[in-house]
Amino acid sequence: MQAFSQLLGGAPPPPPAPTTRPVEDELARVLSRSFDDGSRGGRAAAAQFVRLAALACGVIGRRHREAALQLTRLYRAHDPSLRPPLPPRPAAARRLCLSLHHSLTRTGFSLCSREEEVAAAEGHFGDESVWNVPVAMEWEQLDGALVDEEAGGFDAYAADEAAGRGVARPSWAHKLLLYSQGETTVQKRGYFVVAKLEEMAVRALARAGVMSWSLVHAALGYSMAPLLGVCKRVGSSLEAALRTANPLWADRLRQQTERLTSPTAASPPPLGRRATDTSIACMPLGWWSLFEQTTLRAPAYSHVLVVHRHADAATHAHGNAHHVSLGLFRNVPKVDVELLLPHQQVCMPAFQRSQFGAMAVLGVVLASPLLHQEALSLTGLLTLYTFGAYAARTALRWRSTKQLYQQLLLSYQSANRIGSSDGALLYLAHLAEAAEKQTVLLSLRTLLQQQIDRAPPLSAADLVARNEAVLLSWGELSHLPLERHCDARATADHLARLGVAEERGARLALKPLDEAVAIAQALWDRPPLDDREAIERELAGG
Repeated sequence: MQAFSQLLGGAPPPPPAPTTRPVEDELARVLSRSFDDGSRGGRAAAAQFVRLAALACGVIGRRHREAALQLTRLYRAHDPSLRPPLPPRPAAARRLCLSLHHSLTRTGFSLCSREEEVAAAEGHFGDESVWNVPVAMEWEQLDGALVDEEAGGFDAYAADEAAGRGVARPSWAHKLLLYSQGETTVQKRGYFVVAKLEEMAVRALARAGVMSWSLVHAALGYSMAPLLGVCKRVGSSLEAALRTANPLWADRLRQQTERLTSPTAASPPPLGRRATDTSIACMPLGWWSLFEQTTLRAPAYSHVLVVHRHADAATHAHGNAHHVSLGLFRNVPKVDVELLLPHQQVCMPAFQRSQFGAMAVLGVVLASPLLHQEALSLTGLLTLYTFGAYAARTALRWRSTKQLYQQLLLSYQSANRIGSSDGALLYLAHLAEAAEKQTVLLSLRTLLQQQIDRAPPLSAADLVARNEAVLLSWGELSHLPLERHCDARATADHLARLGVAEERGARLALKPLDEAVAIAQALWDRPPLDDREAIERELAGG
């Protein structure tokens, strides 16, 4: 409670030594042991490194708490869960998105690209009941002014392109922003009998299709070449026409054209196609596998942030037309990214749609002769009643099935959600603080080792490579929840803000250890409010 009151009131935090977070304390302790060789100088260097690490973590934590407070104050007028005392200005929402974008890019978040969207459209890794359930966006329920520069919004994709980090825009780029950070693997274990039977049937049909196509190709020989050429040209023309309207449809058309014109494209995907892809489509299946438990794994994002604005502000945001909705999720499979988008509506799968259609056609075919001859007889009336009852039952079953799929979709979104609105901002501030502390501690250790070895200074890229090598090769760090991705530009910025490293051309070198400790101590002794203007400049300009 005391820490929470200090966070809200802006009071100075407790002294940084010892480090208040177990992960940072353990990381600093493990890194310092590399300098303690048993000599007096080694023990002194290890002790000085621990002190420098504690001071650096304290300064970083204080600055991030102040940044979190400023972002929270800035977001208060755009929080859809609160009724603002005064209507916010449209430019304030753009400033909020700009500040949030710069904070996210420094933390390791990046905008999702069209390639990631296409990969996510192939299937779902969520609950097995919704694997093959298609979803559709209700675009009219979202206000695209939030990301439209002409309407006063913030175009994050244009900002990244200007900064040299441009990616292809996904189909939702005109309505919302979706950021991802980190990579992990999610898994689940079960029998998955229905999914295995479906995959076995698909493989059998694929093999039959390949054999039939091979026989036709062998019988007709080179006479099939002109037909294949026509199919490719027609597919290319349609793809070029669709690419301006919907790039996702164009990519799907190109894939289907390749499958049609290539005899080997209809075969099942090769086993072990990706190291982390052990889905049912990529594993050997047989009748024995129906009675064995299977572990499925899929590559996933550590965190995903969705930024959007509802079109119906009266219903979703207490009438605040300039609100900004935030949704933070974790451990999201890459193929399930589209399931996190707001205002998603499930559609009936093609297989179930064909089942309902076949039942309706069969009922009409069987009942129409009887109703045509004896419609007003007792038999005809009973037949008509039965036909109507089954039609009503089918319609109700259709509706209940869609409701079940919609509930599964909402439960899946709720299970992965870890924060909304200001809660998401505070969690993001915690992620940014932890990432910067980890980067700074690893960089200080590497630069101090270079100084002890009297080695030449390192470039930012070489420094990041050394840090990643430490994370991968040191077994003592394997149990710590550390991020394996570092950015050279962010690393240089973190060290520049602390002032403990000096630039020699395009390379970095640690200042003398005693001088670096004195600089960090001076930063810690400085009043916390002196950092406010610097933080405002960082949030506004990256």
